[in-house]
Amino acid sequence: GCRRGGASRQVRGVRAHGGGGGKPPRALRRESYDSVRVQFTPSMPGTFSNETFTFTTPGGKHDAVLRVTGTAIGPTASLTATTLQFGSVVSGTSVKRVLDVQNHSDVPLFWQMDSDKTGTWRLDVDRGAVPPREKQRVLVTFAPAEPANYHRRILVLVRDAAPLALDVVGTCYDSTRRPAPMQ
Repeated sequence: GCRRGGASRQVRGVRAHGGGGGKPPRALRRESYDSVRVQFTPSMPGTFSNETFTFTTPGGKHDAVLRVTGTAIGPTASLTATTLQFGSVVSGTSVKRVLDVQNHSDVPLFWQMDSDKTGTWRLDVDRGAVPPREKQRVLVTFAPAEPANYHRRILVLVRDAAPLALDVVGTCYDSTRRPAPMQ
């Protein structure tokens, strides 16, 4: 998702050329005007575009030049936490923590986490589309089977933006083995 914008400009008694589009030039009567709509539709964030439109008059003495530029931006995302600490958990039980994927931009945010639905770390939702300026809640479950210290870095891929990372940390113990908790 990229930001799109438009602009209008009125021109008087001129003929428009340029900008592609395959349309023939339009002639305007003296002292008349017309609107020109320019729409920026980038295909990829981080790209810069520059286009020049020339409006000519009969004889070419009073040409007007319209230069439009734009830089495409992608969504801005964050997580409410970069580390979730689950503490010490008895083998065979589970603990849950809540995490929000936040969209700070004016365009929809599409995200996906690398997860395993049946492993030690489970996510109730592993992908989504967050509307502009909103957030999506994700429930993370730590359900270890064997006594040990556990750590995993879960990557959050965001379309048209840099990836985010979430570290999940927990310790599992039972009546015979109790590893020192990770901090």
